[in-house]
Amino acid sequence: MECSELTALAVGELTGDTTEEARQDLSRHLASCSACRAEKARVESAWRALGEDRDAPVTPAFRHASLALIEDEMIRQRVRAFRPRPRWVLPLAYAAGLALAAAGGALVVGELTGDTTEE
Repeated sequence: MECSELTALAVGELTGDTTEEARQDLSRHLASCSACRAEKARVESAWRALGEDRDAPVTPAFRHASLALIEDEMIRQRVRAFRPRPRWVLPLAYAAGLALAAAGGALVVGELTGDTTEE
């Protein structure tokens, strides 16, 4: 079992839509994965909260949409947000490279021509 399969299996377990083999796979995975244990607890909590609202029938379409939203949220929480470098970093790196190349070039030319300013 993969961590990405947790949401569907957890909700399937809550609704009774899973096989015994799937339940055993889920139990083995939860025994070794603390992140999935915590995620399963959140799914169960959300499921209980949904069950308390008697006005909302759980249709197959609602179940499918709910699973998709829960899985999207789970993936969003696991993926770290991309933060691009500030705009000034790249020009500063180029300038530092050019300065280093110029200093190296001046040093090499000084060595080749024998022009040393040291006394």
